[in-house]
Amino acid sequence: MSLAVRAAAALAASLSFVPSVQATGCTGDPGYKLTITPNDVKIGTPFTTKIQAPPGDLIVLLYASSSGPTPTPYGLLCVGLPLLGSAAFVMPAPEVEFPHLVDCVPSYVGFVGHVQFVAASGQQPGVIHRSNSQTIKLVAGSCPVGGFYCGDLVTFRQDDWAGDDCGKNTAGNLRDDYFDDVFPNDLLIGDEDGLDGDGVYAVKLTSSWKVAKFLPQDGKSGALKQDATNPTWTAAGQLAGELVAAKLNVAFDEAGKFDPIKKRDDLKLADMLFATGVDVKLIGLSVAEVIALADLAIGGGVPMPLDVDGDAQGDVSHYELRKALEKFNANFAGGTSNDGILVSP
Repeated sequence: MSLAVRAAAALAASLSFVPSVQATGCTGDPGYKLTITPNDVKIGTPFTTKIQAPPGDLIVLLYASSSGPTPTPYGLLCVGLPLLGSAAFVMPAPEVEFPHLVDCVPSYVGFVGHVQFVAASGQQPGVIHRSNSQTIKLVAGSCPVGGFYCGDLVTFRQDDWAGDDCGKNTAGNLRDDYFDDVFPNDLLIGDEDGLDGDGVYAVKLTSSWKVAKFLPQDGKSGALKQDATNPTWTAAGQLAGELVAAKLNVAFDEAGKFDPIKKRDDLKLADMLFATGVDVKLIGLSVAEVIALADLAIGGGVPMPLDVDGDAQGDVSHYELRKALEKFNANFAGGTSNDGILVSP
């Protein structure tokens, strides 16, 4: 157990044995300042805790649901008992900031918290200082659709990936810059074994330019009728185009190429789940799983409608898979919208 953790535990224990008296003020000691911004925080939004204290001091941050006062061996504190929690660390610099995100939970609205820290001096053993106290109140906010705010994730449509735009972070620009890095073995749709002449068909696109020439695809969705390298049209219609666009979105995101233009690099498109707007048999499946189903269907080696749930009954058609991928590709269009089709797992 670290020194900081032991100090926090000892402080919390000592607080429970001291009776309460009337507070005389919570301004804190000079040079020890706590700031929370904003103090009224909408659920689903961030706030920041800033601590100012000498480097090397051991900080014990205290959280409570009441303001006390609480007399302690360290002086009078303006956090009540029992504590909701505590955190301890050694100051690495004269000022540190910690960002926090309040989950978008409506039942949190109305909660009021009280925060203060004590600091064990790193230069004067046994000397304890106190900060001022701060109050945080959680208020109503507008929760994001599906758990995402605009810009958290990014997708591009067929037409975007077909573009020849030179602007920074456009789909065409990203495709030209990174296609060879993201797809060192080319982009393949359909038969996972590739162009092997076994009657299950695949299309291979070998360069950014060939992708641009292939997209967008239109027409009735169906299965491929032959293997092809760098075609400009296939019998699979729009499904082929949406599947190529979906694979571009997922692969570029997985490779980190969308990170400069999205806010949540901890989220990956492949993991997102379909929640609405698609065939009921696809609800709850991940983007990666629906892409895999589309590869099976477009390759032409499985009966259609495709059996999704393993009950030997046909469930989804080429059209339903095309529609799901089309909605996925449009859901976070360029990072400027969220259509609410997907949720985080």
